[in-house]
Amino acid sequence: MERLVRRAYLDMIKTILAPPLRERGFVRSHNTFRRIDEYGDATLLDIQGSMGSGINESMFYVNVGVSTSRWLRFREAQFGDARFRSHPTASDAQWHGRLRPPPEHSDDMPWTDRWSIRTVETADLCGAALRQALEHVALTASASWLAYCRRIEQALLERNVDEVVRLCEQRPRRPDTLKGIDQLDRITDAEHFYARWLLDGALP
Repeated sequence: MERLVRRAYLDMIKTILAPPLRERGFVRSHNTFRRIDEYGDATLLDIQGSMGSGINESMFYVNVGVSTSRWLRFREAQFGDARFRSHPTASDAQWHGRLRPPPEHSDDMPWTDRWSIRTVETADLCGAALRQALEHVALTASASWLAYCRRIEQALLERNVDEVVRLCEQRPRRPDTLKGIDQLDRITDAEHFYARWLLDGALP
């Protein structure tokens, strides 16, 4: 039996999400969208299908992340794998999070971050809601976090401890629908794994 809902989900990514992201400079590889700027810094969006999907429902997560070029070089050195720079992903980003769906497009679990499409007819509505959330929440937050990561790295390289502490106390606002993980959390610790690499080239 053809999985019509899954086809509608895939078409939603292709026709509703991909065009505006392409206009913003993102390049698609499978269900990952990457934008690498002139400095080598990356903004990342992953549409991750869920194992809980079935014939009549397609569920997925929307992963968002940013990585500076220095972070990508660090991960490449840490694991000896050039793909950390050539094909970065949101789940391994310097800051990353998941975009929470509105209730009408969720899997009905409390506090969920999993999106759901249950009928062919609702796929376009879900896509429109996701596009709005990407444009007004995810990409705005990503730009703020990328700028923050650049500033804090520069302060570390200048060994400006006061500025590092100030930046850590003034992190970008975390939208309620986009809770993330900040790899620079606790960067003021002298033994922080990334600070040690930036300053001394030491790998964890």
